[in-house]
Amino acid sequence: MQQVAAGSPAALLGPRPGIWRATIGGEQLVVGGDIILEVADIAVAPDGASLDQVQAALRRLRPGDSITARVLRGGKVVPLSAARPP
Repeated sequence: MQQVAAGSPAALLGPRPGIWRATIGGEQLVVGGDIILEVADIAVAPDGASLDQVQAALRRLRPGDSITARVLRGGKVVPLSAARPP
């Protein structure tokens, strides 16, 4: 099972981690959890090209700031949001 780091911005949003292991195309993967589509209005690129932008947006968060994300959960796009505790 995958885990979200306790106290992280991601933990505040409550994404669902993958819980099953599968081998697809010879690769071991963890599946069954949310697929993150967008963080802080930044689309998550499948090739990782947006990683620096997402990390910079998360570093700018201050206590009380809101964080948003959109995930694919059970075939539906689900918005997530939370405020960073003061």
